[in-house]
Order: sequence, then C-alpha cells, then structure tokens
Amino acid sequence: MCAGPARPTAASSSPGRKAAGPTSRRPLRRGFGSTLLEQVTGRELNGDALVEYPPAGVRARLRAGRQAVAPRPETVPEGPSQRIAETVVTSTGPASLKGSRVLIVEDAVLLALELETGLSEAGAEVVGPAYELEEAMALLDRPIDAAVLDANLNGRSVMPVAEVLAQRKVPFVFATGYGEAGGAPGGFDAPVIRKPYDVTQVAAAVAELLAAS
Repeated sequence: MCAGPARPTAASSSPGRKAAGPTSRRPLRRGFGSTLLEQVTGRELNGDALVEYPPAGVRARLRAGRQAVAPRPETVPEGPSQRIAETVVTSTGPASLKGSRVLIVEDAVLLALELETGLSEAGAEVVGPAYELEEAMALLDRPIDAAVLDANLNGRSVMPVAEVLAQRKVPFVFATGYGEAGGAPGGFDAPVIRKPYDVTQVAAAVAELLAAS
C-alpha cells in the first residue's frame, strides 16, 4: 500500500505554475511528527516512510507491509466495554516522579509515546521506551527505579523483564489489555492498570510504588 504525493496546494504546485507559499526545505532538527511517522509506519505497519522536501512542497510516501493490511469486515464489531483500573490509586493531585528513572515497555508506539510524555511531565527520566522484548532486556543494564510493563509485546510475554526487575527489587506496574481481572500476570505482586487508561493513573501508581519502596 503506497500513498503518493498530495494534490497541489499553495505550497505544492503543478509544473509550470508558480507556488504561492514559501519554498520548502528540510528541517534542521528532527521533530515529534517525523519520529511518530517513522515509528508508526515501521513498527506497527511493517513498512517505511519517505519524506522529501522539494522546493515546490513537501511530499510524503507511506508504505505498509502486506500483513498490516486487513480485509474489510462484513460487519462492524461492537466496541470493547470500558475496563476499570485494578490498582487502587490513593494519591491526590498530580503525581511527582521528580528524579526517578522509569522504564517503559510498550509495543504500541502511540501509547508508548503518550506514556513517555506523561511520565516526563511528572518529572521522571524515561528509560526507553522499549517496543520489543530484546530492547527491554538490553535496557535492564541501565539504572532503573521503577517500570511500566505491557504484558504482551507483539505476541511475546514480558515476564522475562518482570522476573529480572523482581530479582533486583525494582517495583513495576502492569499497564496492559491482556489477562483477566483478579491479579497481576505471572503471579507477581504488582499493580495492574487495564487498558484503556489515563496516563495520570499510571503516573500515580508509579509514584505510590516509589514512595512505598
């Protein structure tokens, strides 16, 4: 699947027609939009993104892998019922994670970036995010005060990461959409926040873990 250049606009005109807008040029630094475009296309669509900056206007080509293209369903499934966070968060007001180093392990790019933003705004130094099990295991060599773990990483269990953290007595919270209510995955003594959730819930749960430890 490939998306070609957009239709000519004020900044991107057809040949022979003078562009009304300013000349486009490659940005001097890589911004959030470029990172998001490349991460989502590469990791979640198994494809690639190409952004070009000709003088007449910006052109973007997005290509998704065949396995990422799903057939159109005959019926529209009902939306999932809203799930309630299992962990009891007693903190009041915005959570403060100032000075703490928090590992994020989450295979959904958009959610990982949202978690990174929310925990950073709460004062944490984010380690990661790690999208794959191997990435998470490699990051365990770095100093970590707490962690937020998705239980399932593209079909692979996060339990190896949880086991290492538990051995090192590093507290962690499961933020996941997998498993049934009633306990943490793998039998760990850890809070569980079910998706969909608000990032402030996760920040508050991490803050409580750090305060308790």
